[in-house]
Amino acid sequence: MASIKMISAVLFLMAAGEAAAAKELITDNTGVGAGPYIYPKALNGILGTKFKLISGFSSISNVHLAMERNEIDAVCQPLEAVVSTRPDWIASKTVNVLFQGGERPNPQLSCLELISE
Repeated sequence: MASIKMISAVLFLMAAGEAAAAKELITDNTGVGAGPYIYPKALNGILGTKFKLISGFSSISNVHLAMERNEIDAVCQPLEAVVSTRPDWIASKTVNVLFQGGERPNPQLSCLELISE
């Protein structure tokens, strides 16, 4: 029998961008139906955040490169994707995780509550 893996979505900023939390933040998305589009769009509507969604990235690797080049301010994607592609980003505080979403909190982010709490 297959097991179900917990997926935690996270939204994070490059460390240098943390002071920018009050302004419009440019975030990626690979398509309208994807999590990187849904979470920021929902937060704009529910909490009044100011995420500007940029479409057209062909892969998450391109999104990460855009973030490293300061072409975008924020990324929303599964924690597992961040850890597998850029394992040092969270541990080295290259990025600041703003929230986590999901069914229950991820133990790797015990210091953060779920966005729904």
